[in-house]
Amino acid sequence: MSDRVLRPREDVVAEGTCDSPLLVDVATQEIFDLNETAWRIWQCVCDGLSESQIVSVLAEEYDASVEEIRDAVAEAMDELIELGLVVG
Repeated sequence: MSDRVLRPREDVVAEGTCDSPLLVDVATQEIFDLNETAWRIWQCVCDGLSESQIVSVLAEEYDASVEEIRDAVAEAMDELIELGLVVG
């Protein structure tokens, strides 16, 4: 697992509530609906946590194996990069 640290692009904002969080790419006006886990990962990215730190945080909060969490975090971070919502 890499220990990459991503940060949100300056023109991406979080909106909505904890029950229905959204990310809005202000530059493109694109809206992204997040599930609970993706929202938690986004919060950790905003806090400046590395990938391994995010895995540790989620391992304490969710009832899943570390391997499952590691895979989910890596997949989510890859998707955030692919969507252009973060920079590394």
